[in-house]
Amino acid sequence: MSYFKSLEEVYDHYEDNVIKIVNLKQILFYADVCSVQPDWIGQSIYDGRLIAYYGRERTRAAFERWMANRPKAED
Repeated sequence: MSYFKSLEEVYDHYEDNVIKIVNLKQILFYADVCSVQPDWIGQSIYDGRLIAYYGRERTRAAFERWMANRPKAED
């Protein structure tokens, strides 16, 4: 498991192939169901929302599971 000291290190390590997730339900699904922890956690300077940064390749299987099991949008 890699530990990064800055967001810049995350981008350098993954050669800018990083995704940002702001959906809290999706972040928790990745961590709990798929055991995929974010490489970096930050906060949006615009609205204060939590942002989880992941190397794209690390999340491929988690994303497929999320798409198959994600909560339905409420009307």
